[in-house]
Amino acid sequence: GGFADMSLPLAFLYGDFGRVGLVDMDSPLSSHVHRHFHFIFKLAGEDTTFRVGEREHDLSDGTAILIEPWQSHGWNGPQTAGARTLFLTFYIEPRWLAGMTAGAGEQRTETGPSVQRPPHVRLAPDLQAGVLALADSLLAVRRDETTALSQVRQICERMVDRHLPSGVPIEARGRFQDFRIRRALARLDDPATGGQLDRIAGEVGLSRSHFFELFRRSTGFSPQFYINVTRMESAIEGLTRTEAPLADLADTLGFSTQGNFTRFFRHQLGVTPDRFRNAALEARG
Repeated sequence: GGFADMSLPLAFLYGDFGRVGLVDMDSPLSSHVHRHFHFIFKLAGEDTTFRVGEREHDLSDGTAILIEPWQSHGWNGPQTAGARTLFLTFYIEPRWLAGMTAGAGEQRTETGPSVQRPPHVRLAPDLQAGVLALADSLLAVRRDETTALSQVRQICERMVDRHLPSGVPIEARGRFQDFRIRRALARLDDPATGGQLDRIAGEVGLSRSHFFELFRRSTGFSPQFYINVTRMESAIEGLTRTEAPLADLADTLGFSTQGNFTRFFRHQLGVTPDRFRNAALEARG
């Protein structure tokens, strides 16, 4: 699509915490999962809904969507033709979030994604003000990284204290109890294994159908969802930390063509790889 019908990445911030992105969205997101803890704040534009699991949750001014690691979610796009919504999105490393505050309750490990907490929360005025202040910091011509990182930490601390009272889930492969699934996950960490699910099923001693059934029962999502996570994280690493051409990245990630890679990336993150790379380079510059 052209400029007028393309979601636009406006700014990014990276650190030990993970990453934060400011994105002006008009394109749907396919159902997907992240290994990160995911906060989504609406800053401007049309009110909308996010799909988390099987349910739709409203997202408007002064609210947020909290998505736990490995929890399936997606976005149907704007409800009004031509409408756009400006989102501030957090992708937070679970261990960083869990270790950030001692008062956040105990860390917990699980056999699958947690669905115990409602994803939709209403923000107190000070937290909403903090979110808007971070957006201003990200868009500043001469950005102060120290200030922005401090704002991210403060927002995360308040989110944990107020909206995650039962503790933060941490990522650990050991939470998947079946040893065959743990072994399969280790193989699937290679992003180029996307077309080898039959082989991986055989390596762990399962038929394809039994492998898919056991994987979904153990994790709450399909093997392809996990491959997509691996591919996305590897793609983001390649786009932000290397100068590799998109065609080379596509090949490394197991895509047959650069076009397939671009479509996959846009469906997962809402923006194209080249626009993401340009915004990331501006953020690092």
